[in-house]
Amino acid sequence: MVDTVTVKRTTPGSQFERELDVSLSDLARNTFADPEWIPAGPLILSAKHQGKCLVFAGASTVTIPSSLPEGFSCGFVQAGAGQVTFVAGAGATVNSQSGLLKTAAQWAVGGMSSLSAGTFLLYGGLA
Repeated sequence: MVDTVTVKRTTPGSQFERELDVSLSDLARNTFADPEWIPAGPLILSAKHQGKCLVFAGASTVTIPSSLPEGFSCGFVQAGAGQVTFVAGAGATVNSQSGLLKTAAQWAVGGMSSLSAGTFLLYGGLA
């Protein structure tokens, strides 16, 4: 079974529409530099996730440890129906707009970056 997404593009004020069916794997591969599919469940981020786009297949809890190196960053996509929840590990601080720490809905996209040792910024489609 291959899950597909239909992408539609309509130029404003025009009758022309372009439609493309693409597999989820191809979409992630062509949208992000280095996607990594993550099954539902807990995940503790590590240096191996640096620069990757984490594509979550289901509900997950992601722990952001204070031990991640300065300059660490990664992206994420909620590909499944279940939300992804981000939590600060011991000694870590996670900042986001309005304190939001969960993905907003299926296909929410965002990222996480280290601002300084143990301090991180979470951004994107959050709820």
